[in-house]
Amino acid sequence: MIALDRCDNLAVSISPSTLQNVINSDSFTELVSCLEKFAVNYAKSREDVDVELIKVFRSVVRPAVEAEGLRERYFGKLVFYRKLADYKIRFALTTLAQFQHICEYFKQVSEERTESSEQGVWITRNGLLCSCLSQLFFSIEHSSKIACSLTDDSFAKKVAKGIVVSHGDVFRILKRMGRKGFALDFDALTKIYAYAIKTRMAADYTEFFYEEFDVQPFLSLLTQVANDIFNSQKDLLFQCTGI
Repeated sequence: MIALDRCDNLAVSISPSTLQNVINSDSFTELVSCLEKFAVNYAKSREDVDVELIKVFRSVVRPAVEAEGLRERYFGKLVFYRKLADYKIRFALTTLAQFQHICEYFKQVSEERTESSEQGVWITRNGLLCSCLSQLFFSIEHSSKIACSLTDDSFAKKVAKGIVVSHGDVFRILKRMGRKGFALDFDALTKIYAYAIKTRMAADYTEFFYEEFDVQPFLSLLTQVANDIFNSQKDLLFQCTGI
């Protein structure tokens, strides 16, 4: 059995039980470094048209969907995912700007700052952080659903029929597509997806980002990564379907 490196180990599972592996400063700093690496790998994989992926879509996925009379519902769902990813990344970009403004406030020394006003700003800061991490994860997930829907006929039919797709479903399909040899680096996308859901869970279930870790640089990085993934999947959707 091939031993996994640290970056792989941090993304081997999306279970909340694995959070303890990342919610300390050293481990999370390592996760950030891994995220940067996989983001670069993913971006490089989208520099050229993925001919094999388009071929699979046209020869396998689309015919399977059309055979069950689901073409319009399928295309409609893909457009819906694109819109949701767009809404959420736009919201995250706005929230990030507000969060950065508040972080600057805390760096300033002012005689006008009182304990009550500072507490109010701190509550706003934490609310913005939690919201931004959540929206970034879901933007990445909606973009990932586009990739899964274009490459896996069973997933595509499930989506077209309106069957609820779980985080685990998306994670498993991404991992499976990583073994198919597409130009698109599904392995990198899988890792990014796993890191994004872990950070969302850390914000929802722990105090790590609120008391222990300077999250501002990471939030800026994740926002850029999510935006790049959205734009690349939007382009891939057009290359495959023309929509």
